[in-house]
Amino acid sequence: MFAEVALGEEQRAEAGRFGLHPALFDAALHMAGVGPEDEEPGPARLPFAWTGVSLYATGATELRVRLSPSGAEGISVLLADTDGVPVASVDALVGRPVAAEQLTASSQLTKDSLFTVEWDRVPTEGMQGAASQVQWAMVGSDDLGLTATLEAAGQDVVSGPELATLAGSPDVVLVTCASESDSGAQDLPSATRHLAHRALRVVREWLGEERFAGSRLVVVTRGAVAAV
Repeated sequence: MFAEVALGEEQRAEAGRFGLHPALFDAALHMAGVGPEDEEPGPARLPFAWTGVSLYATGATELRVRLSPSGAEGISVLLADTDGVPVASVDALVGRPVAAEQLTASSQLTKDSLFTVEWDRVPTEGMQGAASQVQWAMVGSDDLGLTATLEAAGQDVVSGPELATLAGSPDVVLVTCASESDSGAQDLPSATRHLAHRALRVVREWLGEERFAGSRLVVVTRGAVAAV
């Protein structure tokens, strides 16, 4: 089977972000479900096993597609640009049949997910006296102004550029992981990776220091999840 597929105008500008734009690749694979008009329709098939996947060029916005049988149940895929230059190929793609009821059941399960976000209100009774006994520490830059807030509440806060530079074992150690602007990166994906790597590095160092066994590490962020 031969076909031609192309990205919509609104998607062409972002084609360079991908090795092969997922919408373009998806459109090419949809042709595998097209058959003769007199052919009895069967159950939907979802991609299951991929063999011999190769990418030869990036940034394509239009493709010429060739699909042909591969083995008893698979198809081979050859994708080329409008000049016939190869873009990508798949030696064999095998699909597994799935009933419509299975797809419906899957969507229902996601609505009853075990993963939820809950905000618990912390009781304030009796906390003022306990707070005066807390030893606070700030690691790295204080992007959110936490030190000033704590000091205004009468708390003493020590600080250090890294966990290793902190003296003793503070009760609470604060680390900010606030936004892409705090990371110094120029774009959101790079900023996200930078902040995630920073948080991971701090957690690894924390777990490797036995003197923090009785302390609490608090990673403070903003704008991550709306508190509703």
